[in-house]
Amino acid sequence: MTEGRWIVFEDESGAALAGVVRRTWGQRGTTPVIKLNGSRGDRENMVAFVAYRPGFEPRLLVWHKSREGYTKEHFPLLLTMLYARLGGPVTLVWDNYSSHTSAGVREWAEGQERWLRIVQLPPYAGTEPGGAPVEDRQRSPREPRIPFDS
Repeated sequence: MTEGRWIVFEDESGAALAGVVRRTWGQRGTTPVIKLNGSRGDRENMVAFVAYRPGFEPRLLVWHKSREGYTKEHFPLLLTMLYARLGGPVTLVWDNYSSHTSAGVREWAEGQERWLRIVQLPPYAGTEPGGAPVEDRQRSPREPRIPFDS
């Protein structure tokens, strides 16, 4: 069924570029003031694909963009670029993000059946340890790692 195909897991993430202040200190009786540059809307967004195929090294492909996140208009182009990079048919596993399940993406994917198969994860996937392989790559280095076998 998947012989000769890349098995690809996809996920997207975004991060605000404004610093997060969790704790500060100041003189007793004086409220500390933290000066920011005013551009609180700056964001970096990324989409990552982790690709596996027997006989090949696993691959991590990441695209990023500033400001807006990835929408249903972006995924046909992203998947076409993924196919070109991997050079072979793809079985894509992804979550139920609304852009993934949109009618436009579904219709586009139906026309790509020669090289693309899509497997939709159940709604609860990714909320348990080991749920989505890409999320382990996107975790902050300060967050504790949860072993997959726990």
